[in-house]
Amino acid sequence: MSESIEKLEEIQTKVLDTVGQVHDPVVDAVRTAAERAESVVPEVTVPFADRLPTAEAIIANQFDFLTKVIEQQRAFAEALLAAVKPVSDKVVLAEAEAPKSTAKSTAKKAA
Repeated sequence: MSESIEKLEEIQTKVLDTVGQVHDPVVDAVRTAAERAESVVPEVTVPFADRLPTAEAIIANQFDFLTKVIEQQRAFAEALLAAVKPVSDKVVLAEAEAPKSTAKSTAKKAA
């Protein structure tokens, strides 16, 4: 694995850790608000409720859909890479070389 990919993965891990740390306090705050609201919100009968999906079903459906979108986009990106492979294979990545000093060439021109 290249050094830049390793660094990218480090950053990605930090982002995920940070996002994860925010989740618990948010869930706790929402739970507290729901517990307080429970005593003041009246029970309501919703017509045709048996025909409506549950919140859990909606969330499951949307994340399943997003997973399919991500898989499709990955396949698309991989197909694009394959399409340009004949050209990209001609690019040769060289090790970074130290820049050549221009002091000698300047001195030779002056002489």
